Amino acid sequence: MKGNHRIFRIIFVILVTIGVSLALQMLLADDAMARPGGGHGFRGGGGYRGGGSHGSGGGGGFFIHFTGSFGYDLFINIVIWLIILWISGKLKGNHDDDSVSSAATSENIQREKKSLTQRLANLISADNNFSKPVFLDYATMLYNRLYLTYNKPEMEEIKPFFLSELPALGHNHFSEITIGSIDISDVTTRGDAVIITVSIDANYTVTNIDTGNAYRAQVVEDWYFTRKAGVKSPLPQGFGVIRCTNCGSALDFKDSGVCSHCGSKISFEQGQWMVSRANRKKMMRTSTSDMLTYEDEEGTNLPTIYAPTLAEDEQTFIHHHGNIYNSFKMFEDVVAKPYFREIYKHWSENTWDKARHLLSERQWNNFNEYHNQLASYGYTNKLDDLKITEVETVNYEVDYNYEMITTRIFAECRDYIMDANGKVVAGNSNTPREFSEYWTFVASRRAKFERTDLSKCPSCGAPVDKMGEAGVCEYCGNKITDGNFSWVLFSITQDEVYTG
Repeated sequence: MKGNHRIFRIIFVILVTIGVSLALQMLLADDAMARPGGGHGFRGGGGYRGGGSHGSGGGGGFFIHFTGSFGYDLFINIVIWLIILWISGKLKGNHDDDSVSSAATSENIQREKKSLTQRLANLISADNNFSKPVFLDYATMLYNRLYLTYNKPEMEEIKPFFLSELPALGHNHFSEITIGSIDISDVTTRGDAVIITVSIDANYTVTNIDTGNAYRAQVVEDWYFTRKAGVKSPLPQGFGVIRCTNCGSALDFKDSGVCSHCGSKISFEQGQWMVSRANRKKMMRTSTSDMLTYEDEEGTNLPTIYAPTLAEDEQTFIHHHGNIYNSFKMFEDVVAKPYFREIYKHWSENTWDKARHLLSERQWNNFNEYHNQLASYGYTNKLDDLKITEVETVNYEVDYNYEMITTRIFAECRDYIMDANGKVVAGNSNTPREFSEYWTFVASRRAKFERTDLSKCPSCGAPVDKMGEAGVCEYCGNKITDGNFSWVLFSITQDEVYTG
């Protein structure tokens, strides 16, 4: 009988091999299973609402990727043989057990998340000026700068931030870059270097300079940031700029790596986080061709992903905030829901400048670029009858300088695009569209949270009619968008690419 079981197992291995081969061919085909990033055209998740995550970026050059039939076949065969060897090992190791188990259990995933949280905590313990939101803001700026300046004179200005040569991305220009998700996925120490892996799910439009032909692409990349071990970060002073690791002054890319204040040069030895390499895990053309393309929502019904330590994190949150917020539920009601409604209202009513004080620098830039592009065509993205159906807090992180809290927001609205004459040119003005997104809010540990009226400056209480694109209140002169006075929306992650 056991001999028959082993025959069945061998047949099972063959079937799995065939299935995996076919599945990988479908996944890696250029136009198969396209998942445009961001917005109503994001087939990786969430429709485009208020600039959500529409559009994104890609890479090449020093990126490790498979192209051509040889790389493709090699990759397929390696994966297949690894599966065969793994299952064969299971067969040899246990002849009496008829089951085949997977190591990718929810318990293992939660264990790895806890391990990463601990490694990040160890980094912060050794460098109490390190702040995750500030670091991710820096990574986002470099990512966008690389693609937006590629094959342009400004490209020379970002070279000091790369340990190796800049990637070779062909004779192309890149535009409409939006990052659907970006997060730290690993923290390691090797010799005298600390390495942080940043995982990025993004889209972009690539235009060939010679022919003018353009297409949308989706990419999934890992970027590796390296810094000399034992060096402390400068004291965080907000978002949207890169600061000198020697004197803390705002460092302009046009200085080509030399601080105009103290004369020091960006370097690994000085403690600057440098891009050492990147790994392109996936790149494919998408089915989305322009801003009028609407795709089906894909991640709305996916299970919510919670941090493994959420119960303890809520107690930490309450401890930090005393009587201001006595639970995550109160935060959802006082912050998440009002911000969501206010931001989407101004987006839909074309009063976008009145939402400036609610968003961080990078999130504003992402939204604003797409808003301006819509306006240039005379389009308005209407979001009528917006209803929030559910809000869940899923993650809370805090360091010595900032705190981040992520909520998953479920909602519905009539989402459509209207031209200057009031004609609906995309979407559906009659049928509500259900969706969900993960919204991450950031605030300084020094913030007082004294003002809750979103129509007023959280610093001085004056109207927000003179905030300006820099996020500086003209009445009191304070920059509002760094989270020093209240929460700011730091990022939106589409539901099907959120990993926790």
